[in-house]
Amino acid sequence: MQITDFRESAGNDARLSVTTGTGSGTSAPQNDLLEAGNTLRNFAESSLFSDPGVIKWEKLDAAGLFTGQTGLITVTEPGTITIVESGAPSLSFDISSGTLVAGNTLTMNTDKTGNPDLLDFSVSGAANNKNEMYQFTVTTGGKVGELVSDKADTITIEWKSDTASGTFELEGTDPVRTPDAPIEVNVDGMRLKFYDGSLFTNDVFTITTDASGIPLQTNEKGLATGELLSDWHWTIDSFAGEFNRQSEGMSASTTMENQLKFEASKSYHALTNVTHSGQNGFNEDNVTINVLDWSALNFKAEDLMVARSSTGRWGLVNDPSGGKAVFIPEGGDDDRFGIDFSGDGLADIEIVFARKPSGQGFVQFDLEKRAKDDIGFAFSDDSVTASSGLLAAAGINNFFDGYDAQTMEMNTTLKDTKYVAAARINSQTGKISQGDNTNAIAMANVQNMEITAKQWSYERGSGATSSLTTTTLDGYYSTMIGSMGIISRRIQSSREFADIMVNNLTAQRDAISAVSLDEEMINLMKYQHGFSAASKLLTVSDEMLTTLINVR
Repeated sequence: MQITDFRESAGNDARLSVTTGTGSGTSAPQNDLLEAGNTLRNFAESSLFSDPGVIKWEKLDAAGLFTGQTGLITVTEPGTITIVESGAPSLSFDISSGTLVAGNTLTMNTDKTGNPDLLDFSVSGAANNKNEMYQFTVTTGGKVGELVSDKADTITIEWKSDTASGTFELEGTDPVRTPDAPIEVNVDGMRLKFYDGSLFTNDVFTITTDASGIPLQTNEKGLATGELLSDWHWTIDSFAGEFNRQSEGMSASTTMENQLKFEASKSYHALTNVTHSGQNGFNEDNVTINVLDWSALNFKAEDLMVARSSTGRWGLVNDPSGGKAVFIPEGGDDDRFGIDFSGDGLADIEIVFARKPSGQGFVQFDLEKRAKDDIGFAFSDDSVTASSGLLAAAGINNFFDGYDAQTMEMNTTLKDTKYVAAARINSQTGKISQGDNTNAIAMANVQNMEITAKQWSYERGSGATSSLTTTTLDGYYSTMIGSMGIISRRIQSSREFADIMVNNLTAQRDAISAVSLDEEMINLMKYQHGFSAASKLLTVSDEMLTTLINVR
């Protein structure tokens, strides 16, 4: 508890300001103005607060198309959360203690009766690919627990990793399988057992392996499994949406190739000309304006005023939404409150008071339209971002273009050396120190930096397998080239040996069963001369017989 601003009134009633409780965000400590002579304001309560979470839900059909049904759920404490549709509860689920991160997404499939029907599968064995993410995409959907032997009910799933890919089918039996008799398939060294669950076309789930090829995730039974549709995770679309909420003058979008694209906003509205009435706590030191969703501020506003009356009522003057804007919570609050301009139930702007205002006052500002040409931007490769690999994954500050080994090429932008980011950007202030070669030195040091890299082995008739090694890029390259040279020489020696063996075996065969052309030619000449001699004998005999016959 903190006590400040002690004053004594003419009636000998003391007044003071007090801050109680702990917390942050929309549940920050309570600020109160205590008055000894006012029975309604002569006490304060101290509580432990935590930020409430707000979950936005949307209903999709079996094809993944939005049905138009949506809503908000406020999460204040662990327990059962219920979705209300058309005034009636429809789906409930439990949330345990933890942190809800804005932008995280989960997908929950239901069966024909509307009950949750999550995919249930386990994994045994080790994958051939270490430290890898296997992605599985459903191309033909169905319910695992209801599959029969009919081919029309077969579920088809495609999978891929960095070096391998394939397709498998979940075929049923007659009678229908039960969760105690799972459908089993083999995928790159792993054996997957599917017990139950509904899968729709284009559903995606993943299996991430560790340094030994064992899946990292486990289910409630402690068995290895994968990241399911019901797990909280980031998607490209949800990341782009959250980026647009938090970024001023920048926009993120998803390309047709499912890649993130960042660019300066074609037009956006900046918060400018902030003024305060100056009395009763309405001043720059006591009032903070936070923009929670920049993407919602897509309108121009002049002299937009948030005002408090002497009776404590809050109002919005010069409302650019035509009366649609609402306070969150309803009616405002003397500690902090939000303003929703877009009508999605979430605050777009937040007004925060370090100390509760004690009377009438206002804070006023403009929303001024800015053009794309007014914006310049760059991304900072600080230690946190660099270790996460986000910039490289998003193709930002990248030396290369392309998406695989076949399409990889140098970034054409680097032909102009002025675009080479030799200096680092201060991630807190955005300042670029010209002439600073910190980035250039860091890039040079990458050559000798120890990394964990994969080494691959390929055997004829089997899939590729990987192992991990800790080395430098220079060492890895040298090892790879040396290994390739050894393998190449071994293959060349094997070929030379095979050629010699073929020649020797051919000679041995020919020595036993081959035909000699010279010998056959001699025999042919001998037979030819014998034929000629025989022909002459026949000729002489014929002449003699002819002579005898003609003697009279």
